[in-house]
Amino acid sequence: AGRSGSAFAAQIGTMQVNEEIDAMRTIGLDPIEVLVLPRTLALLVAMPLLAVYADLMGLAGGALMAIISLDITFTQFTERLKDVVPIWAFWVGIIKAPVFGVAIALVGCREGLKVRVSFPPKTGPLFLETEGGCDGSETSFRRGRTEAPARD
Repeated sequence: AGRSGSAFAAQIGTMQVNEEIDAMRTIGLDPIEVLVLPRTLALLVAMPLLAVYADLMGLAGGALMAIISLDITFTQFTERLKDVVPIWAFWVGIIKAPVFGVAIALVGCREGLKVRVSFPPKTGPLFLETEGGCDGSETSFRRGRTEAPARD
């Protein structure tokens, strides 16, 4: 969840800083439809599939360890599983998965859209200093003084 949400925020935030989202608005595209909606729909579909996959892998691992460690058959494992774990536990996970997927996508995209460019604070005016010939071969910028540097 954290990886997906932060990836969405980083992608959209980078687009925000590079002014790509403003360019999308300029050509008439809605960033919500182009950036947020596809990511939200992707997690809406992917999260229940991942939940089913994780459930199956967990059950397969549990069955394998029960067969190896406890010397019970696969049939005995499934019979005990039916007795101990109600079917609603599976359905709760399947129902929660798309809800959390949508939440992850919306929060990540919102944080990405909130990104703004920030510049370091100025410590004073910027002065151009030249030393040497009139070609400016020794030109440098210095910040922080309020008056022009004195020349000797």
